[in-house]
Amino acid sequence: MSTIVLSLPDVKTEPDDRPSQCRHCGSPVLQSWGTYRKPVRDSQEQQVVARRYHCVECGRTFRHYPSGVSSADQTARLVHLAALMWALGLSLRQVVLILAAFGVKLSRMSVWRDGQQIGTMLKQRRQLRVVPVLGVDGAWLRAKGANSGVMVAVDLGRGEPVDLAVIEEDDVEAVREWLQDLVQELGVEVLVTDDRNNYRPLAQELGLAHQICRFHTRRWVGRTLRQLRPGLSEKWQGVVDEVDQIVEAMSAQGAARLAELWEQIPDRHPGKGQQATARWRLRRLMVRLSDHWTKYRLYQLRDDVPSTNNGTERSIGNLKIRSRSVRGFKTDAGIETMFQLCGA
Repeated sequence: MSTIVLSLPDVKTEPDDRPSQCRHCGSPVLQSWGTYRKPVRDSQEQQVVARRYHCVECGRTFRHYPSGVSSADQTARLVHLAALMWALGLSLRQVVLILAAFGVKLSRMSVWRDGQQIGTMLKQRRQLRVVPVLGVDGAWLRAKGANSGVMVAVDLGRGEPVDLAVIEEDDVEAVREWLQDLVQELGVEVLVTDDRNNYRPLAQELGLAHQICRFHTRRWVGRTLRQLRPGLSEKWQGVVDEVDQIVEAMSAQGAARLAELWEQIPDRHPGKGQQATARWRLRRLMVRLSDHWTKYRLYQLRDDVPSTNNGTERSIGNLKIRSRSVRGFKTDAGIETMFQLCGA
């Protein structure tokens, strides 16, 4: 049985250090100026002690709070706890009711703001890192009473959410602009996607290496080969078997062997108004695989590149589960915040 450990910020009842300088002018010469008992909203504490200091240089005073406390009423621990409960799928109302049972009074808007605060903090922290391998995928979510298209980006090295944009996957121009900004900010080297045709030119335009998800590749190739088999004579059934084996092995010689098999299948391009034969479709399949062979097996050339885009799809799956539990998102900001919190 696995154990989940949740780490929340520590809250101290009084400061255990002294400020090194004035927060207004930066002067290091400070005088102790008494204490102040501050009421707080917290799961354990009801009040803490803040110390006041007077700056000899500028004459202003300020308060120095203990760890986990700021000028806000809520402690850092309660902010994280409220955001976490919301991220786990509880509605804002349910979070308020549970906290009230423990003597902590918060409004639904306070819980919403807590989630926004932690989500923004996580996004800023993650976007300060270099992300060599970026997974990208699109999805549909229930938001504002209708289905809304979103694009998500995940750091496949750490398995953490990076960014979400409320745009449809088919809107190539919007996806290009969104990806271009991420590539420049994060130092992306490799793009991992499914097998949609619009990602290949995008990766090339952005100067990125491209890994097409192995699971998606095996699925569409297997489906296509099963559809073609009934229309092919016994003579070509062995070729179908070999194509399937080549895709399964993903060896360096696969592209060359596919080209050899392509030359062995005689067929002409269907004329205008003519239906493509099974042999012609098989030839087209082999050309498509051969032309983009490196994109299907980049994971064998770079240790930091996964063979699938499962990390991105897991983030989307978590987001969809939360969408159902909260009965759909009300705002675009809510979607992005939940995306960040689900990967915390």
